[in-house]
Amino acid sequence: MGHAVHYLKRLARVRPAEVDLGLALYRDAGLLRFLLTQVRLPESAARVALSLDDASEGPFLVVTRDGELVTCLGRGMHPTGLPVVTRGQLDSLSEKVDVLRARVRQARAYDQGRAHKDQLLARLWRAGDALSREEMMGLMGLAPLLAPELLDELVKLSDKLDALRPQACRVRRARAANVRGLRAYWSGCWALGHLAVLLTSIDGPAWRAALGDTLAQAPAELTGTVVATGVGGLALRGAWAMGRVGGAALGACKRALAAAGDAAERFDAALALGAIGVRHAKHRAEARKALDGSAEGAALAGALAAPEDEAAALLEATRAQGVPDELAAAAWASHHGDPLNDEDHRGMALRALAVVARARPEELYFPQAWLDAHPRPWTPALSLGMLARVRAARRGPRPYVAGPRPGRNDPCPCDSGRKFKRCHELGAGRGGR
Repeated sequence: MGHAVHYLKRLARVRPAEVDLGLALYRDAGLLRFLLTQVRLPESAARVALSLDDASEGPFLVVTRDGELVTCLGRGMHPTGLPVVTRGQLDSLSEKVDVLRARVRQARAYDQGRAHKDQLLARLWRAGDALSREEMMGLMGLAPLLAPELLDELVKLSDKLDALRPQACRVRRARAANVRGLRAYWSGCWALGHLAVLLTSIDGPAWRAALGDTLAQAPAELTGTVVATGVGGLALRGAWAMGRVGGAALGACKRALAAAGDAAERFDAALALGAIGVRHAKHRAEARKALDGSAEGAALAGALAAPEDEAAALLEATRAQGVPDELAAAAWASHHGDPLNDEDHRGMALRALAVVARARPEELYFPQAWLDAHPRPWTPALSLGMLARVRAARRGPRPYVAGPRPGRNDPCPCDSGRKFKRCHELGAGRGGR
């Protein structure tokens, strides 16, 4: 109580507008604690100075590391020896808090209404490409509480889809006995995209570092699996996730590009590099250098050089097709184009990063009202078309004579440069391919 009374008395040292901010932080202890978790502070710092205006001249609020307000220093009074959080950082983080609170309200609305947590999570697995913005915001409110479990589910699902794809690719027509499996494959592929977005939407330096360490080791295990589905919108969702991981994955993506054995793998690595470069200005030059001289680099030239101009051109194109600007990212992240076999679709997906990579996670999803007005029900033909793309793209450059079966993560004997599980294992059992 002593610190609180002292702090409130010392607010008289600052201007009325700054008093308002000081009182807001006093009344909202949760906001203050959140702000302090979002900045990097020296381990030895027991107190922090929050600048209400100028980073050098103040005024400053002095708070403990745990978020207890101590005192207010007027303009010209210096917080000697204390780390300083600037006013710009405060404003940026406060905007983030407003977004997070909106997501939490959405999650609570679902919990109090027709969908409880388990139902909402089940919807993620069943929805396919019809998961709504409202449902995604509800899931994002729950995600920080379920982060380790969701990461485990993403890794398991990625491995499961890679293992299932060879068998699924043998299905060439829908029958009563396989319709359920075709639907499950479609839903599983889209669930992987949802999980990628959901996990990387979680804020906080500690979680971001942990996630970055996990995904940076083998980014293809995330983006490669969604690209391998043959659906452009899913590839863009995986790229958005890598953009959120940012610089922690940059080196691994560059190595993946250098080791790429075919157009699909080059596209996969370029898409991740492009998303990182578009989202993070400080990484653009490095992304451009890695892609220099390639067809993928040419497609990304506009997005990496002037993302705002490229985004404006793309918005004009989607507007001409009746899609309002606020839904453009959702349109790109939901389209069914074939980036595995169609060079034009690959180029358009790379260009679309100018819109998609900088979007908020919920902006990758259509509102429920839009989905109701533009229904796209699942049919077996959607799954069969997806699998046909995979078959076409995964034909190796030359056949090989059957010998000792390689491990799933070993290089394919056909010299394609891909792992066996993403190349000839897709045809294993059909004439030695």
